[in-house]
Formats: sequence, structure tokens, C-alpha cells
Amino acid sequence: MSGNKVNAVLVNNESNAKNMVFVAAMYGEQTEMMNAKLSDVQLPAAGGTVKVSVTFDFAIDSAKHTIKLFAWRDLETKEPLSFVVTIPPGAGGLQESTEVYADPLAFYAGKVVRSFSPSENKTLSLDLTKYIDHDRKMIKSVTGELEWDYGKGVNEMNAPKAQGVTGLLNKQDQYDLDNVVIASNNEFGTVVVVSMDGLPIAESRRLMIQAMTEDKPYGFKSEKEIDKGKETGNLKITDIGSGPMNVKNIDTTVTLKGMTDVTKVYTLNENGYVAGELTGSATAAGYNIQLAPNAIYTIVEREGLANPYTASGDEQTVLEPTYVWWEGEDFTETNFPWETSSFAASTFPETRNLLAGKDQEWLSISAAPANGETPYAKYTINVPEDGTYNFFTRKFWQHGPYFWRFDDASEWQYVNDHPALLDKTVFRTNLEANWINVGKVELTAGEHTFELKLDSVREDGTYVAAFDSFMLIKESFIPKGKLKPGEKWNLAEEGFWSFEPDMDPFSESAIVDLRGLNEEVAGQSGHIRREGDKLVLGNGEEARFWGVNTGSEVTNLEHGDIDYMAARLAKNGVNLVRLHASIFGDDGKLSDQALDNYQYFISAMKKEGIYVSLSYYFVLWFNDSPFTKLQFDADQQTMYKEAVKKFLLTPNPYDDDNLPLGQDPAVALIEIQNEDSYLFWTFNPEDIYSPDQLRAFYRLFGEWATAKYGSIAAAYTAWGEGSQDPADLPDAGELKVEAIYSLSYEEQTKRRADTLQFLVENQREFYAGMKSFLENDIGTESLISASNWVTANPQKLEALERYTYDVADVIDRHAYFDSHHDTTEQWHLRPGDKYNPEPVVLHPDQNPVKIVHNADHPSMISETTWTNPTPYGAEGPFMYAAYGALQGIDMLALFSSKGPGWSTNWEKWPVMSPTMMGQFPAFAMIYRLGYVTEAPVVVQESRTLESLYHHGGSAIFESLNLDDIRK
Repeated sequence: MSGNKVNAVLVNNESNAKNMVFVAAMYGEQTEMMNAKLSDVQLPAAGGTVKVSVTFDFAIDSAKHTIKLFAWRDLETKEPLSFVVTIPPGAGGLQESTEVYADPLAFYAGKVVRSFSPSENKTLSLDLTKYIDHDRKMIKSVTGELEWDYGKGVNEMNAPKAQGVTGLLNKQDQYDLDNVVIASNNEFGTVVVVSMDGLPIAESRRLMIQAMTEDKPYGFKSEKEIDKGKETGNLKITDIGSGPMNVKNIDTTVTLKGMTDVTKVYTLNENGYVAGELTGSATAAGYNIQLAPNAIYTIVEREGLANPYTASGDEQTVLEPTYVWWEGEDFTETNFPWETSSFAASTFPETRNLLAGKDQEWLSISAAPANGETPYAKYTINVPEDGTYNFFTRKFWQHGPYFWRFDDASEWQYVNDHPALLDKTVFRTNLEANWINVGKVELTAGEHTFELKLDSVREDGTYVAAFDSFMLIKESFIPKGKLKPGEKWNLAEEGFWSFEPDMDPFSESAIVDLRGLNEEVAGQSGHIRREGDKLVLGNGEEARFWGVNTGSEVTNLEHGDIDYMAARLAKNGVNLVRLHASIFGDDGKLSDQALDNYQYFISAMKKEGIYVSLSYYFVLWFNDSPFTKLQFDADQQTMYKEAVKKFLLTPNPYDDDNLPLGQDPAVALIEIQNEDSYLFWTFNPEDIYSPDQLRAFYRLFGEWATAKYGSIAAAYTAWGEGSQDPADLPDAGELKVEAIYSLSYEEQTKRRADTLQFLVENQREFYAGMKSFLENDIGTESLISASNWVTANPQKLEALERYTYDVADVIDRHAYFDSHHDTTEQWHLRPGDKYNPEPVVLHPDQNPVKIVHNADHPSMISETTWTNPTPYGAEGPFMYAAYGALQGIDMLALFSSKGPGWSTNWEKWPVMSPTMMGQFPAFAMIYRLGYVTEAPVVVQESRTLESLYHHGGSAIFESLNLDDIRK
């Protein structure tokens, strides 16, 4: 490719000669087609080649233009005869590499792309020694905007509209960027300055300085692990803490170079409202600001700002709520044997102070009433005024389904054994209290009775339940343990401050509110669509998606809680939620209630301009289903399709147009299945399949081999002497399929190469078939992703896994920062757990923010976060925004939000935490608005399937980046 010419060699891999159309197309920076040339070509038979040269009407700019080469049977059908060959921007500077492997740190220099070729294995690369210095432990992006010193453990962002640093901040005196100087005494943290008006920092009239250090729950303690008198390097948790979240004091100075026109500096609270003013100082170097120790956000205004802040008295105010609160132990009548319960407060003396009420007790039961009656309790309360009240209960997890009512004449209401939990307070292992929103109730002022009775008894004849507190409140309420509305813990360890945001009134007086980045209604101009390797809105505007995950624990919430959550997410810059929740009940069917919950949730997100990605099938949600069952089992596929039809074709009563989800443009993406693959290490048919399933699967391989070779006997001949396995039943058409470990780590025989090819083709055909079902039977225009899983051997198998995804629209992966958490309870943090966190800034190979793009496909990371326990979460959002933007990743979704409120303790997979959601405002802008420039391609590999089946593997691939639960 040079000047305005593109040269190509066409190879015929089929036995017959053929006529075809060769198309070369040039695309501009906005993915628009600028020029196209067509040639009629006659290819000689069996291995024949033809050289084709195309001359465009104007010169190719290798830094800006994308070239795509197509081979079609004819112009009418445009039936493809080969893979599309994409030559992306930057490829003009790529040179063929003779190295076996490309530099694994190339992801942090620019974009990495893989394509599949019918005939050629080739790796093209920039001279990465200009950008990656392993001796000095330095990585520079080809854009010049990111510089990573992983020797010191710092990463600098230096773009016109965003400048900052993350990592071990006090490792050097200061960080001198183009328009900003940052000096910090904090051991670890992130500080970034962003333009709030879209102008470069040097010209911007309003800037935001966002700073974050370390967070942890109040009372969290750990100690060095000692084994045989020696330190192991691990830390051991001795106390998981009780909340609230604490943030280490910020000790940082920011100098705005040459800015002599600063008019005002003020801090914001956690909800983006003005909290107080700061006084900076003008010096010869610029304007110096000593950041407040307890403020994440600082705003700087300069002369010429059209709408400067003026105190108006309408800043965030905390309204006095109207509520009634009563304790579980303050009953007027009960038959709970609560004083002898195994869950009585006396059984957890060290943490009973976390129960509400002066007596620090709760109403609990672990047996049955002596007379065999149903356990019940009655209370008398006084309601201050007429009205509609939200009714909340703080109880023992999901135990103790119960009936409740106010006043004897009213009907009994029911709370099942799977209510949505709004918070969590742990008293001891497997014993915790959680608030639930029971619903709404109309009450008049004055005295009322409240009564509850338990519903189900366990198989041993006992009941398990506990109730700490009950509350009626007119306003919205986000629970925080034993605290009543308006109360705060005000607990902070030395050197930390207490992170306890008030309820957000979503007032227009908020200085930081990113709701305006979203559409008024998600999908208002049509479905998101794929244009080349980019995503565009219905109106053609290119878009990126900054998102979070959530599940049925949120969709089961009351509508008001979901509305609050949607507004909270939009305000902090979120425009995508991945709804990772099963639509299959115990009977394999979607219940009407679950459907209603999902429909309301999606409509609530839509109204805040937030798109939804649907993830509704995960094999681990089925107790009796082995891995990969959906990919070949007809009964499982039938069950899947029936539930999906109901899910996607039922009109949504909450949508203004009653659109079914399958036709709703707010549904951006539909995922076929979550985290499953023939190529993952769990795939061993002999271990995971039932005898009937095993024989059926072996028959599939027998049918495949027969189709390829004419018969099983011919397959044995092609595979060579000794290729027949003792488990084969050739007369029954059954051929054994070995475990993926053997197929990827042991000697690759011809039979194993064919086995691998069979698995890949079967998996790819499954995804193609499901995509056809969604598009044709359902009629959806939403984009489709196949899955998102890793493989048993990334170097040998990752490319094949992604080839199976290539039939879908968007290529997805899952990747996590791993805190090396060693525990017997993988889903939670417990005293006695061990961990050994190392910051990513010191270990770039552990950065989960990287992807090998499939050519001509958008990409996403739909599950990711910095898993706890770790003091280094502050680097996470920086990495997502910086390297997500640099690599051109189109969607990012952090895992996982458990509710509308901020976390009061460490979640294993944090989102609603200070270090994560607290840093969304600046980094959502950086990522979504392109403040960090997308890089050109720095490595491009093309691989033939034949070489991949024979363990040729990839020159560059992603490291696994799994958390402890997925390893």
C-alpha cells in the first residue's frame, strides 16, 4: 500500500476455478466510505493466485484512512468468499515482524488487532522499542498522552483536556505536566484535572480537580501472616470492619501553570453540590491549590465563565424526614423464643453494638414455639400524619419469609424468601442484617397495630428468622445499617475521613452532573448500530459506553429505589447497565413477576438515557447443567428459546410505546451466553456430561469426521496409525472428544487438530444459529455478542475462541484486577482471609484493561473491577478511562452494583465505593468524550485457522486477568 494504490494477492483454496468481484474501499476518520473500486477477477483452480492492483482517486493517509478488501461472489448477492481484510489507520507504519511473539505490553502503546486469513500468517508491528523500554520499565503511548513508569509505580496522563497521575504518588517530588503540576505526600492515589467545558485546560473557564486516595471500611484490620516464624508476604484479615467507608486524607497540591485569572475555587460534596470555598495562591509558576483533605472534587473557575457559581441558598439541603421507627424487640406480644435463640444478640457480643436500639437486641428464632404455633409478633405504633409511607424492615438476610399487616382489618401481605437486600451488616460468619423495602402502605395519623407471622418451617421443624427494626417513611431512604434517617456514623480512623453522602435530591444546583451527556431517552434516534469497528447511535453519532453491572437483587427492588439508582448512575456519567440476571426459574421458565421487574428496570434506565445490555443465561445458574450444555443440547436450546421469546416479545407496560424489549432501541446489546466455552479448562466431556450426553456429543464428532473424510474409517486412515481411541464406538458413529487440556498442552496429533477444529466450528455454528434466532425469530435490531470467556491456553486458543465470536456484532471479554484473595468463602470477605495485593502501576501485565480487537468489530469488557481486599482501587478508573480510550474499547462495564446506595463496607466486586463510583465523574468524561486520544494500530496479526488448529497460536494475546473465583 503506497500513494493511492493497494496491491493484493488472491488465492483460491477451492478445487474449481471461479469468477468473483474484488472490492477495495477507503474509509475516513468518521467511518464514512470515501472511495471504492471494483474489479472482476477470474481465479484459477486449486491454489491458483491472481495479483490485483487498485488505484483510488486520491492518496491514502495511513494515519487516518482505513482500507477494507472484500471478495464477493457477485455484486447482486455480495456473498463473501473470504474474510474481510482490514488495514486500519497506522498500519502504513507497520512492518512485518520476524519475532515469534509481539511485545506483551503493546496494549499500552496503542491498539492491537487480529484478523483471520485464508492463506497467510503474518504479524505487523510498529517499532515498539521507541515506546516500550523494558530496562527502564517505561511505556509511552504512541499518542504521547500516556506515560507509565512501572519501575516507580506511577502513570501520567498528559492530554490537552485531561492531565493527572495515578499510583505511588510520593515516589517523586512532583509531576510536571503540560498545564498542571501535581505534588503529593500520599503514598497512593489518583489526581486528575479535567476540562468541564470541553476546551483544552489552558483555555477552559471551569476545571475540575478530582482526587482519591485509599478507601476501606471503618474498623478494617489486617496483619502480616507469619508461617514458621517467617513473613509470607500475605496479609491476614483480623476484622472486616463495620462501616462507614473511610477515605485516607488527601495531602496534595495542584498548580495550574500560568493561570493568573482564577476567580474562585470551591469544593463539592460527594453528590456534586458546593460544600465550601478554598483559597489558593498566585505565584510566578501559576495558581497553587492545596486540596482539602476530605473533598474528592474541587472546582476552579476563571475569568470569562458565562455562568459562574454564586451562593444562592439552594445548594443541597437535608430535609427533615417524616418517619416512624420501632425495634424488633419492642413487641407488645410474641411467641418467638427469642431469648434462647441461636441468633440472639448474646451470641455475638463483639458486634451486637451494630444492632439498632438502646438494648442492642433483636427478635430472633432458631427453633419453634413450644406449643407448635406459628411464630408471630405484634406491635403498637404512632403515625405522625396521614399519607403514603414506604415500609422497610431490617432482618436476617433472606431467612424467614413472613406475612405482615397494619391493623387487624387489613389484608395480610407477603414477603418471600428472596427479597432484594439494600445493605449488609455482618455480625459473624453467615449471620448478617439487611434492610429490605417491603412496599408502600396508606396510613392515617394516630395509633396503629402492626403484626407479622412467619410462613415456612424448615424440614427439621424449626424456623430461622430475626428482625432488628421496622420503619415507615414518606421520603426516599437509602439504609445504612442501624442508622435512622438523617443520622451519620461520623466514624473515621486517624488519617482518614468518613465517607457518608446524604441522599441526593437531584437539584439543578449541582455543579457536577453528567446527566446531560446522555440522550434524553436512550435510543431516541434509533438502535445503536455497528459501523466497522465503532458503535454509533441511531443518528450516526459515534458513542462509547461507560457502564456498570447489576442483577436481580436490584430489579427486585421497589420502583422508587430503581428510579433513584437510575438517576444516580446517569448523574455520575453512566450510559450503560449490563443486566446480568437469569430469566429462567426452577422450571426453566420466565415468571411473570420476574419479567415485570426486568421491564420496569429497563424502562427506568431508558428514561435516564441509560442503555441496557442483556445477559440472561449462565450455566452455573442451573444446578443440573454441565458446562457447554447449551451449545449442543437440543432440549436446553428449546428451553432457552422459549424463555427468551417471552422475555423479548412481551409488550412492556412501563414503556411509553409498550415496546417489547426485543424491539426497544434502549436495549443496546443481547449476549447469547455468559462465560462458557469448549476451550476453557473446565471442558472435559468424560467428567462433565452424563452418559447420554457424552454419547450424543461423541456422535456429533463422528458425524463431523464422516462429513470431512467420508467415513470414520477414512478418518482413522488420515489420522494415522494408533489414532483410534479405546472409547471410540465407530460402528455407532461415536468418536471420543478429549479434554481441552490434552488438546492444548499435549502433542498435537492430526486427530487432536481435527478435534479442536470440530469444537471451534460447532461453537461458532451455535453462535451463528442463536444470532439468527434473535434477529429473525425475535426480530431484534439490538446488537449481539456471543460470549466473553477465556481459554485454557491463551497463546494457542484465544484466537480460536474469538473466531467463534466473529459471527456476532461485538467482541467481549471479562477481566479483573486480582487481589490474590485466599478464602474459603469466595463471594465475601471474612476474618482469617489472606490477600496479597500489588498495584497494577507496578505490574502492567496485571492490568485488566486490554483487548485484542477482532478486525472490523467493536469491542467491550463487560465485567471488570479492582476486586477487594485492596488499598489500590484508586488506580482502577484511571486505567479504564485512559487505556479504554487509547485502545478504542467501545464499552466498559464495572461489576457489580448491588443497589441504589453507596457501599458501607468492602464488597468483593466494588462499584458503589469511593474509589470506583466516586471517581466516575472525571473518568467518564475522559473516556466518553475522547479526552484521551484513540491510538492507531501498533500490532496487527493475521492467522490462518489451519495454523491455529495445529498450535501455531498467536503472537500477541491477553493475559487471563481473572479474580480468585474464576481461576
